[in-house]
Amino acid sequence: MEKNAITTMVCYHDLLGFGNMVSVSGGTLDSLVGKIAHQRVNILRETISEVKSDFPSETVFFQMNDTAIAVCDIDINISSMFVDSKSIGFQVPPHNEIKKALKFVCGSAKLHHRTIEKENNSQIGPAGRSFVVLGSRWPIDKYEDSVIDVPELQANLAFSEAYIADSIGSQAGFIARSFDSLYINDLMWSFMNCSTTKYFNLLSSKL
Repeated sequence: MEKNAITTMVCYHDLLGFGNMVSVSGGTLDSLVGKIAHQRVNILRETISEVKSDFPSETVFFQMNDTAIAVCDIDINISSMFVDSKSIGFQVPPHNEIKKALKFVCGSAKLHHRTIEKENNSQIGPAGRSFVVLGSRWPIDKYEDSVIDVPELQANLAFSEAYIADSIGSQAGFIARSFDSLYINDLMWSFMNCSTTKYFNLLSSKL
């Protein structure tokens, strides 16, 4: 059977406490608290612009209110049973794909830390929680109509996983502890461990 899945990486960074600020402000950003919430959105947008170069050049960025999202496809084949993380498997990809994955994780960490530093310095919020997910997305059919498609996020289960994890939050153990609140899913963690270990072993054998 033909495989249509595209392997992709997603960074999902969500500002904590934003919804509460909007609620306290009475549902308007023209109030005193609302203006702070609005400022947080603007600072997040500024931060995305500042850290874009730390991600792979193919990365696509989005901002939806208090959430920053980065998506980057990667040329590797992964497989895993949904209920068993020990079943994760993939072949070691080319050097450039390993570098791409590592750069994406580093860029995600830079986005996470820079947001925290800015919100701490301006004392306007607790900054955010980040999820870095390796997974799959599927192309969707194109139509000649007025609907604006976002192919990087549609039929993207890596994005869905990050969104759900953030929505559950502390109930699932994703505690917001400032610089410690960056989480990597099992596929990304396994890929980084396996591929970098095998790659550096290969380099050592050639020295």
